[in-house]
Amino acid sequence: MVRSFCCILPVCAGADPVTIRQVIERTLAVTSHLLVVDDACRDPELVSFCAERKVELIRQKTETGINGIFETALSILSKRGISCMITLDPTGQCFPEDLPRFISYLHKKEPYTITIGCRDFLVPPQNVIRESWKRKLTGIFFRLETGLKSSDAGSVFCVYPVNFIKRLKIKSDVKDFQTELLVRSVWANAEIRSLRVRFAVSPETGPEKVSWLTHLKLIGQRLLPCKKQTLRSREKFHFSLLHPKQFFSYLLKENASPGELAAAAFTGTYCAVLPLFGLHTPVVLYFATVFRLNKFLAFMIQHPFVLLPITPFLCIELGYLMRHGQWLTDISLQTVFYEIHYRILEWLLGSLVLAPVFAVLSAVITYFSAAYLQKKIRLNFWAKQRKILTENKTETKE
Repeated sequence: MVRSFCCILPVCAGADPVTIRQVIERTLAVTSHLLVVDDACRDPELVSFCAERKVELIRQKTETGINGIFETALSILSKRGISCMITLDPTGQCFPEDLPRFISYLHKKEPYTITIGCRDFLVPPQNVIRESWKRKLTGIFFRLETGLKSSDAGSVFCVYPVNFIKRLKIKSDVKDFQTELLVRSVWANAEIRSLRVRFAVSPETGPEKVSWLTHLKLIGQRLLPCKKQTLRSREKFHFSLLHPKQFFSYLLKENASPGELAAAAFTGTYCAVLPLFGLHTPVVLYFATVFRLNKFLAFMIQHPFVLLPITPFLCIELGYLMRHGQWLTDISLQTVFYEIHYRILEWLLGSLVLAPVFAVLSAVITYFSAAYLQKKIRLNFWAKQRKILTENKTETKE
C-alpha cells in the first residue's frame, strides 16, 4: 500500500547531533515514516543510530544547503508515489508529538494545500517578546509578497504536497529556501492553511535572523508586472453587464475587514497624492490587485485627492519650501507656466512628504469607521434575531 506521507528531517551543517537524535526518537514514537537527509552534519554515530532504529538515512556527497535537501527528498518521495512531505524542525523547538494533528488532515484530497504549523509559545516571557516581533515582521513581509495573511509564515514545521512543490522553479543557490518556497507556492495558486502546534524556544539556538534581502527581492518581483509561474487555475469572477448588482456586491465584500479596508485606503490615498498625471486609476487598481486589497475603496478614495486642486497646491508649496526655504507667494504666468518643470519637481518633493501623512490619516479614519459600522451591523443583526426568537416563543405559547 502506498503511503500518503513521509516525515523529512533535514540535517544541515552546524546541527546539534544530540538534538537530532532526540528529534528522531520523539518522531519514531509517533510514526515510523521518517527519512533523515544529512547534508553536512557528518555525525559519525548518526549512521549506526539510524540503522539500529531502522530509520532511512540519506547522506549528501557535497554540502548543498536546505535547498539541496529538499530537492533530494522531493525526488525520492516522488519516485515512491508519496503525496505529502512533512518537514520536521531539526532544532527540536517544535514538538514531533503534534504530528497526529497534521496526519489527521491527510485523508482529504488536497493536492494544492500547504499546511503551516503555527507555533504556540511555551517559553519564558523574554523569549516570547524576542520571537513574537520577528513573527509579526515576517507576517508583514509575507502579506506584501503574496497579499495573504499568515499567522506564522516563518515556521519550518509544515506539510507540502510533493507533486506541486516539485514543479516549482526556484534557484538552487537560494539561501532562505523555505521562505521563497512558500511565497512562490502562493504565486502558483497553492492554498495555505494554518494548524496550531507547540513551540519552545531553545536559548542555545540563538535569535532567528530575518532574511531582509530575500524578502525585499520577493516584494520587488511581486510588484513587477511580469508573469509568475502558476501551477493551478483559480476560479475567476465572471461579470455580466446584465447583472451589475452582482459585480458591485462582489467589490464591496472583497477583503472587507477593517484592517484590509484601511490598507486599501492607504494605497489609494498614497498613489493619489503622487504626481502621476492621469495614471492614478490604473496604478491604484494595479497595486490593489497585487496586494489583494479592496479595489472599490482604493478606487473611490483617490478621487478627492486627484480632482481637487488643493493637494497639488500643498505639495508644490511644501516642495518650494524645501528647495528655497520660503513659501511660493508669487503666483503668475512666469511661475506657473514658464517654470512648470520646477513646479513638477516641487510637486514630487512635496508629495513624498505629504503622501504618507495623508495615507496614514486616511487609513486610520477608514479603520475605525469600518470597525464601528461593522460592529453596529452585527449588533443590529443579532438584535433582529433575538426579536424573531422572542416572537416565535410567544406564538408557540399562545
